[in-house]
Amino acid sequence: MVRGSMANYTTYYLDAYLEAINDPPMLREAKALLAKARNTPITWQGSYITGCWTYEPFDFTYAGTHCANDLPDDTDPEEVTIYKDKVAQVSKVANGSFIFATFNDLERDAHAEGLVRSTCFGGHMTFDHRRLLKIGLPGIESEIEAASLIHAGDLGKDTFFDAMRLTLEAVRAWIRRHSEEAEQLAAVSSGDERDRMLRIAQNCRFITEQPPRTFAQALQLLWFLHIMNDYDSFGRFDWALQEYYLKDIADGEISREEAAVMLEDIWPRIPPIENMTIGGMNSDGSDSSTDLTLLILEVMARVCRPSPNLCLRTNSGTPGQIWDAAVRCIGMGVANPALYNDELIVPSLLELGIESADAWDYSLAGCSQVVIPGRCNFACDDGIFNAAKCFELALYDGIDPVSGKRLGPPTGAPESFETFDDLRVAFHKQAASAAKIYRDLLDKADIERGRFWGYALRTLLTSGCLINGKGIWDGGAKYNAIQGECIGITNAADSLTAVKKLVYDDCTMSMVDLLHHLETNWEGAEPARMRSLARLPKFGNDDDEADEVAEWVSRIIWEEIRSHHCSRGNGWMIPGGVIFVVHVPLGEKTGATPDGRRAGEPLADSSGPAQGRDRKGPTAVLRSVSKLPLHLAATCAVVNLKFGRKSFGDDIARGKMRDLFKSYFKMGGMQVQVTVVDKDELIDAQLHPENHRGLSVRVGGYSSYFSDLSRELQDDVISRTESV
Repeated sequence: MVRGSMANYTTYYLDAYLEAINDPPMLREAKALLAKARNTPITWQGSYITGCWTYEPFDFTYAGTHCANDLPDDTDPEEVTIYKDKVAQVSKVANGSFIFATFNDLERDAHAEGLVRSTCFGGHMTFDHRRLLKIGLPGIESEIEAASLIHAGDLGKDTFFDAMRLTLEAVRAWIRRHSEEAEQLAAVSSGDERDRMLRIAQNCRFITEQPPRTFAQALQLLWFLHIMNDYDSFGRFDWALQEYYLKDIADGEISREEAAVMLEDIWPRIPPIENMTIGGMNSDGSDSSTDLTLLILEVMARVCRPSPNLCLRTNSGTPGQIWDAAVRCIGMGVANPALYNDELIVPSLLELGIESADAWDYSLAGCSQVVIPGRCNFACDDGIFNAAKCFELALYDGIDPVSGKRLGPPTGAPESFETFDDLRVAFHKQAASAAKIYRDLLDKADIERGRFWGYALRTLLTSGCLINGKGIWDGGAKYNAIQGECIGITNAADSLTAVKKLVYDDCTMSMVDLLHHLETNWEGAEPARMRSLARLPKFGNDDDEADEVAEWVSRIIWEEIRSHHCSRGNGWMIPGGVIFVVHVPLGEKTGATPDGRRAGEPLADSSGPAQGRDRKGPTAVLRSVSKLPLHLAATCAVVNLKFGRKSFGDDIARGKMRDLFKSYFKMGGMQVQVTVVDKDELIDAQLHPENHRGLSVRVGGYSSYFSDLSRELQDDVISRTESV
């Protein structure tokens, strides 16, 4: 290849997309995907399970949809001009900025000032891998043809099914090429290497034409589907593969260690925030864990990486050895697995309207969002709702004190509030108004997404889309929703409690003085700020007064959001509490608050206490969180805990941790995720990252190497109280 030339890069996707620019989005994406699968050079990876989805300068990613990257500086200027002209042509029909153009002035201001936001993200999804492995690619082909007959004669459906056929052919072409590549490598290899290449070639060739029969074939097909869908979420990984694993073990086809080696072959290739769910329930409510579940936990501990984002579903029937392996893995400092309570989440899904046959089969996607694998489009993470900003609006008659813009309805000057209940009424009105803006803004983004993007491969693999003859953005999935995260609930609750104590109960500060302190960012009022910060009741300490306010705030926010519906498939609006990293930028948009937080500081990093506000240990934290109406946050409310290493130092200590987590779930807890690290170690890692490259921490729903985080997020992790 010639340095400084486009010969270093391929644009098969871009060129095919432009050729089909006048076709409907689904069809042009399918044609582009097929061109890429047939022509893009293969980057060989893996000794036992192969596959790496090669990205081009212009490509389709579900995080950024059509993503155009700048070419290296040494690229020939004429070729850069040609490339940019092509990208500009695509942008006319597939540009995410069109979404913002649909917002009215209030929605645009609410988005810009951090009250409610659309992330313009296509959402995390996962497929029903168990079903897909059973029917294989031939079964998908049969479903396309059967569904196309049902819709024969329907206007526009021929184009839809043509797109589905091309998409399936793209998958087959990509796998076939890996089979051919493996055969070529085998021809120039010898010994064990030759045998491995021949097995890979045989398995890839087999799964293009038949459903997988062995563990290796099933894992290989699952991996190809995963990477071609832009590395999203694995769904119920052990549930999908256990039939093949247990049969091969019983028949003597593979050993337990050989299966572990296959898993370890893909582990280093899994990017951050790729969710993998294990454990859970069978259809009769019994625990579904098997030896494969245990093996995955062992592999996680052996590889010792923060990815995949491993999630263990637990219930009253989860075996002790699974619990012990999970706690042992957490104690190694890999920040995995996160733990989930089936006995709260499944009833929450039933209450939402999910059928029983689907509710027990839930998995996690992305950071920690609950989805129904292969049967839903929940548009996970598409929205952000700032409860702390709602509280600000209640204190300023609907005016945002940071920007000076009106974002909420007039609810009265706070100096006129005679009772604490008057303030609660104002907050409720602001929350209700924000929820309406939130719904309208996200619904517009959702509709526009459907106009510009087809998501052909995800449509193909989502049950309901074929039989309905609709894409996932047209309501084709069985279950439809828009799911967003609620930020700053704890800050709003602690602030309400502070005002209750300072202004109404103890009468130690007037509302006028409090507002002055907030407007001046507590300048010159450090004693008053420290009193609010350190001496007043705070959520997370098993304090009934503070916890009652937090329960009320959570209920208000979550019920107001759930009272609305999205237009896609008459779906739900679902609240969640998976913070990711948005508590930092949303904190920058939020002024000083009565809980002692200064303007611009991060908001609470989870559904638990605000950073450093818990003073009575982890048991008190979990007792407080269990009092929240967690069932309303049906797609998960994350709780972060941090423990020193000695808390997991031996079998006795780990047993206490296991009992703590199980007790929390018995109290009605939903989820818990744990970072095991000493505070001094984090501080040293911030100063000397080269000495701590393998240090993993939990952030807002996912695991990451500490050194990969921004300085702001590192400070945020360090600020969490260390439990011992």
